[in-house]
Amino acid sequence: MNYHQAEALRVAQEAVAAGYRAFLAQKGSYGYITDLDGTRVVSFGVDLGRVSLGGNYITSDPRQTGTGWSIDRESLGDEDAIHAAMAADPPRWALGAATGRLKTEAEYRKMYQKSSRFAALGLQEHIA
Repeated sequence: MNYHQAEALRVAQEAVAAGYRAFLAQKGSYGYITDLDGTRVVSFGVDLGRVSLGGNYITSDPRQTGTGWSIDRESLGDEDAIHAAMAADPPRWALGAATGRLKTEAEYRKMYQKSSRFAALGLQEHIA
């Protein structure tokens, strides 16, 4: 396991300890966290030795507003940081005049499951 995979696993384990569900991509260096009912998704990845977090939304105008935003955080070393990331809302400028809402886990997996082959933390089989 390389450094990026170890860091992604650490983030996923912290999320599970905080009461969320966590999924890792087959490559092991990124994944996502969701609440128990799948209404919110925070994606995470490790690049250049730093963990990044991203919120995900659906918007009426993705060409103008994108489909997500970066979630600021100092450290993911405790449950409070995980809860704060999961509670983060898109900044007002991110959606602009477009209408939008948070992306659900089902919507997120529909977009990315085929390429990422996410597996629930602790399970060997991949989520279909």
